[in-house]
Amino acid sequence: ISQQEVCKAWTGLRRKLSKRCDTCGISKFFLDKIILMPAYLFLITTFANLCFEKGEVPDMLKVARVVPIPKKSDAVQPSDFRPISLTKKQKIMSPSQFGCRKHHSTELAMITATDYIRKLIDNGMIAVIVSIDLRKAFDSVKR
Repeated sequence: ISQQEVCKAWTGLRRKLSKRCDTCGISKFFLDKIILMPAYLFLITTFANLCFEKGEVPDMLKVARVVPIPKKSDAVQPSDFRPISLTKKQKIMSPSQFGCRKHHSTELAMITATDYIRKLIDNGMIAVIVSIDLRKAFDSVKR
């Protein structure tokens, strides 16, 4: 990505500049003050490109604040809560995410997958589906 793309992405974000630090110790307010300075913009762009090239993100950037959300109004037991990991505040979701989205269902996910597979087969390619049942997966993640 280019420095211009970083600038455009940053200036397109919501302007609520929280002074609260994230898990890395950096506030959005501070970042807003330095990101457009050429030296820092170069460093941030270089860092982003390295993450893309290596396909890796440093562990410290993968830390999330976990908030327990009650599954029912009279929640008492730990199993009565659903852990929600807050990592982003920009409400950006992948177009291929169907869960927890309005007007997206398991039926739409199946239709989309079937359509994609048919296109692959029509073009002489091979399609493989790997499936796993993740029921209660979030309840079993060690936090």
